[in-house]
Amino acid sequence: MSTLTERLSVRSILALGLVAAAGAAIGFTTMSQPDNDDEADGGERVTVIKLSEAPGSVREAFTRRAEGGKATRVERIVAEDVTKYEIDYDAKGGASSMTFTDHGEVLEIESPVADGGLPEAVRREIEKDHPGATIKHADLVQVFFYEVAVEMDGKPFEVIALATGDIEDGVFGGESDEHGEADEDDEHGEHADHDDDHGRGHADDDDESDEDDD
Repeated sequence: MSTLTERLSVRSILALGLVAAAGAAIGFTTMSQPDNDDEADGGERVTVIKLSEAPGSVREAFTRRAEGGKATRVERIVAEDVTKYEIDYDAKGGASSMTFTDHGEVLEIESPVADGGLPEAVRREIEKDHPGATIKHADLVQVFFYEVAVEMDGKPFEVIALATGDIEDGVFGGESDEHGEADEDDEHGEHADHDDDHGRGHADDDDESDEDDD
């Protein structure tokens, strides 16, 4: 690996809650702090803790980004030796959440979309794909990851990585080696097609020459 550059990218993904019901409404809910307990969630170990029990780097990052928002629930999530902290909090726009690594790097921010704030193009597509459905709630989800441009053996490519160290090649619009191999195969295919056309051209010429000799 001869060169390495990286830049932080944020892609916004709309998480839509669709409920078939009469009338349009967008509502917000807040969550109270329950008793401390552990629960398994798809291979993850989730523990509800107090904000004061989170690492200092997580608390500092939350305070800096929450802009005065008060934490309502804090979860420590452990999966495959990776620890994350998800913090629900009351923001100016409504109930929101942030997820951090145990070192305080932000992984995800989720915030509610105000009534009328959903792009018209999204509304049209929902009405088209789900006739009669009513949008009850929408969240704007920002996923943070790194697009790392690397070079190996003279070949440049891109790696998509989360702050947890998880590598997500080909995710979030990134290109993977598989794409590169596919491109090479396509090029070879184009060459093969060209060779076939070239061969057919010679065969046609030979047929014309035989007709002239007759």
